[in-house]
Amino acid sequence: MKESRGERGQKLAVLVALALGIPVLAWAGKVPDWVTGGASAEYPAEKYMVGIGRAKNTGNEVKDRETAENSGRAEIGGQIRVQLESTLTTRVAEEQKYAQTKHRSKARTRGTQEVVSDIMAKVNLELEGITIADTYYNKKEKQYYALAVMERRVAADNLRKFIAEKREAAGGFFGEGNSALKAHDAPRALVNYQKAQNELVQIEGKEAMLAVILGRPVPVAAEALTVWKCQAAMDQALESIRFVVQIFEVNPSMQSALVQNAIIQGLRQKGFNVMDNAAAFRGTSYDSLGDASVEQLRSLPGLRGNYLILGDAEARESSKMMIGSTPAYFFLTAAELKIVNLDNGKILVNEAFDWGDKTKCGKPSRDKAASCSLERAGEFLAEQVSQKVEEIFKSLE
Repeated sequence: MKESRGERGQKLAVLVALALGIPVLAWAGKVPDWVTGGASAEYPAEKYMVGIGRAKNTGNEVKDRETAENSGRAEIGGQIRVQLESTLTTRVAEEQKYAQTKHRSKARTRGTQEVVSDIMAKVNLELEGITIADTYYNKKEKQYYALAVMERRVAADNLRKFIAEKREAAGGFFGEGNSALKAHDAPRALVNYQKAQNELVQIEGKEAMLAVILGRPVPVAAEALTVWKCQAAMDQALESIRFVVQIFEVNPSMQSALVQNAIIQGLRQKGFNVMDNAAAFRGTSYDSLGDASVEQLRSLPGLRGNYLILGDAEARESSKMMIGSTPAYFFLTAAELKIVNLDNGKILVNEAFDWGDKTKCGKPSRDKAASCSLERAGEFLAEQVSQKVEEIFKSLE
């Protein structure tokens, strides 16, 4: 029978490879058991994970072989992914329950599936140690096959090494967090607990992957540090950080606290503890406190907290116009803001904000226009405070 061009090319490629000393796998010959049965007696499932790759003959032999081999590697990754999600769901639910019951952590407010999806998105399924153990070309089907294998023991050892390194780093950060909390430095404790959690997040999926590769659960010691224990510690640190917010609001038409309430709400949404220290500021004004020293601020009767957010926001009438027979009053708001660390006496932020038309608001009455402008200023200032607080904590790293 006359050879086809593809068969002649295949033989030529083999001869060239042999001449160059390159190992050549059998792309033809007897049909291997793994092609017909999907498993290989030479690579038993208890010791190996196998993936069978396929690629149609397109006439580009080198590319087709590579496609088949990559397909085999990807199949191993696919097997792991399917089992991994189930393993993670069980693991995350158990750890969340532990954190909720033992540490009263807020971590359970996130759904288990949401957490699992986040972890799955970060898991890298490109494992080391996957090799192409055998190949085969089916002339009748005109299809290339490749057998990818991964030795479970080798892959598990690589994962254990990665996990151990990350656990050691996380333990160091967690210990620094505990030391900071004992020293009443809750902000620094929070930063270190967050670092510890970041390290552990990287191995959450890897530990579940280890269980999948070994084909059995991998128990975690009860005293082992977990993402959820870090979350519980972060909750504790957050509870220890107390903010005091006092914004003196100038509303020409009425007494209001629109800007202050917006800032307080923003901080509480971030999980921070905001103290009610209204009595400490009774009879004071921004004029009397704006230029006060930190020592004077700290000496205010009844003032309790770690951080003082002090400022003023003034709504001013900018213009008036008639719309038909109805008057429209327009107001703008400007503000000043200080953030003071009451523990160490440092002024962390001291800025003035003038948003111009961003806070401009027109209404048929002065009181409504002023309140509308102050509400807009509150939104902007609450965002500024959140950013400043994040920058303050980041600077502690």
